[in-house]
Amino acid sequence: MSNNNQSSQEPEAISQELTSLLDDIIDYCLEELVYNGDFPVMLATCNKKGERDLLSLNGDEIEDCLIEAKRMLASEKNIGERKITQYAIAYNGAIEDIPGSGYQPAIIVEYGEAGLSSGYSLFMFYENEGDVKHFNYTDPAAAGETELYINNL
Repeated sequence: MSNNNQSSQEPEAISQELTSLLDDIIDYCLEELVYNGDFPVMLATCNKKGERDLLSLNGDEIEDCLIEAKRMLASEKNIGERKITQYAIAYNGAIEDIPGSGYQPAIIVEYGEAGLSSGYSLFMFYENEGDVKHFNYTDPAAAGETELYINNL
């Protein structure tokens, strides 16, 4: 599998807490792909107190789950000590690796944290999901900027 970096800009530096959150959500998705062949849309968060949550969002359409994840991040309940400071949203998608070659399955992760000017995304191609012996994946690659789904207050 090739691993073309499709980003025109490298992401801003992120905290160790967000790096750890990304590692955890990616590890979860990889494990689900190896043993179950798929994974639901996942939302991982960390708040000001350092408390972390990993939520599975189930629905008929990925887009509906993404809207729900973004709504949860923007919720009015997201204040005070429970205020989310880092997040990552992971979902199963597809990306065109080489123009004209068709789309390849990929883990896509949108992430951000308070203090960044925008959110960012990354992707990892994979193949042979559900096959423990032949499952393969690429290293994460930057996919560009996204909206920052939490406010910086």
